[in-house]
Amino acid sequence: MENHEIDLSQSLNNEGVILFLNGQIEEAIAKYRQAIAAEPDNASAHNNLGFALAQQGDFEQASEHYRLSLELDPENDNTWLNLGNLKMMSGDYSGARDLFENALNITRDIANVWESYAKLMTISDDPSAAVNAWQQALRIHPHSPDYHLELGIALIADGKHSQAIYHLQEVLYQDQENIRANLSLGIVHLIQQNYGLSQQFLKKVLGIEPENSSARYHLAMNYLSTHNEPLAIQELERILIMYPNDLTTMSDLAVVYLATDQAGRARALIDKCLKLNPEHPKAAYYNALIDHIEKRFQESHRKLSNLVTQNPPVYGAKAKQYLDTYFSTF
Repeated sequence: MENHEIDLSQSLNNEGVILFLNGQIEEAIAKYRQAIAAEPDNASAHNNLGFALAQQGDFEQASEHYRLSLELDPENDNTWLNLGNLKMMSGDYSGARDLFENALNITRDIANVWESYAKLMTISDDPSAAVNAWQQALRIHPHSPDYHLELGIALIADGKHSQAIYHLQEVLYQDQENIRANLSLGIVHLIQQNYGLSQQFLKKVLGIEPENSSARYHLAMNYLSTHNEPLAIQELERILIMYPNDLTTMSDLAVVYLATDQAGRARALIDKCLKLNPEHPKAAYYNALIDHIEKRFQESHRKLSNLVTQNPPVYGAKAKQYLDTYFSTF
């Protein structure tokens, strides 16, 4: 390959990068293809073309160009990262993990790789590994509020609440109105049973973003924990005004209605919940309990027995306990 063809290829590749950064993805793709036509061994152009194609949802062609780039330059951690992100987006979490680890074997000092790895560990329900990855990202960029935030959230999932509070407070030092930091602090203080502090942070979120259903839901759980059922009901009802088909809120509100002797309202919500999702285990369980309360004993027994076999991990166990307690001689 002549030097002028290599120079032309790199020039076209650079033009493609500028077009891509300006949001002209189609034009950038055309430039990358021209760069590859001029120099088929341009690993950077293959990587850039793969990235642009991925933005358009063409994962198959994107993957092909990432692979070609890696054949030409197997030490490029950025291409391993891009291909790993592509695998993660397409749901191939095992493949993504291998690719991220390949990138980390080349260098452990690129924050973006640790960031993607942390996100993958979160998706894979491995909070300890996610914590470690966010810590590594923060090691590289120690003043990043985003990394403090994500680490704080991961620490909550990993049960390390005091450490989580430290990192979430670090976010608020830079941005007092950060929604996710305030929400997460409200949640972690609720877990720690610091109900007053929890309410302060959750109400702050609602002052900034009144439609934030997560803040309103956790505020309702806070009120329930302090035996303030009327305010809990009020918050849950507000969520259903905004999101009328929210099954979690619907079933939880039904349980609160049931606990406050409002069986009719509980029944209406449970029926709606089961209409939207006939397999919803919590709704099915309380549907059976309401039958028992209303003295439909055979129907209650049938539904509880079904739950024992259909949902053994959680509500199946509850159903069995209820059957053993109230239907032992049935």
